[in-house]
Amino acid sequence: MKKATPWIVLLLVLGGLAAWYYSALQPTQDHPSVVTLPPAGPDLPQAQAEFPIDPLSELVPDPDTPPPDSLPALNESDGEISEQLAALVGAEMLGSYFVLEQVINRIVATVDSLDSRQVAPLVLPVKPAAGTFMTQGLDTLSIHPGNAQRYAPFVRIAATVDTAQAVELYVRYYPLFQEAYAELGKGDDYFNDRLVEIIDHLLATPEPEGPLELVKPEAVYVFADPELEALSAGQKLMLRIGSSNAAVIMDKLTELRVALTQPR
Repeated sequence: MKKATPWIVLLLVLGGLAAWYYSALQPTQDHPSVVTLPPAGPDLPQAQAEFPIDPLSELVPDPDTPPPDSLPALNESDGEISEQLAALVGAEMLGSYFVLEQVINRIVATVDSLDSRQVAPLVLPVKPAAGTFMTQGLDTLSIHPGNAQRYAPFVRIAATVDTAQAVELYVRYYPLFQEAYAELGKGDDYFNDRLVEIIDHLLATPEPEGPLELVKPEAVYVFADPELEALSAGQKLMLRIGSSNAAVIMDKLTELRVALTQPR
């Protein structure tokens, strides 16, 4: 278990939310201004989206909302996205905790990695946070119960972010999320389907009883139980943030899944 960098939810998608999970235990490091993405793979046959997102939907019929054809180019979207996120979570919080460069690319790359063994630190959309991961015990190590308090403020923000407003932003900017997903070499796959898949994966995180025992064979802590250590990066982080925090996040994920899969 590595040094934590929790982040408040972007919540224009679970994308942001899920990225926070992974960032919770990453070592402190600088984030480069350029995200290097893998080359695009071969084109794949067009498939039908299981959970389609229609940016033209009347999810929020606001006459002041610009139409989707006025969206910025993906590589020029940081300023506009940052303004929208500042309105959602607060400008001070946004500036303190987020990497405001290639925001959408970072979110998409992080979300897509959460069911893998690890997430590349260079694509995380967050800044490092102060504090160290806490353990307890001498002969037998486990996660200290007080460790969860390091993440509690961020979990409270995640719980209080307005889901409808977050999904509204996501739907509006969905073409840019889809473009960023295609740049990962996903062909004609749909990012929203992948997002729902990741939500389901996180919701399936096991709930072990008792203290989570650790060992430290090298530089970082790992779960003593090989079955827990074999979990994905996202599921292990759901365990590491503490059961109370995880319960709140599970509720938010469930709420988001409903909003993201409703017919439009």
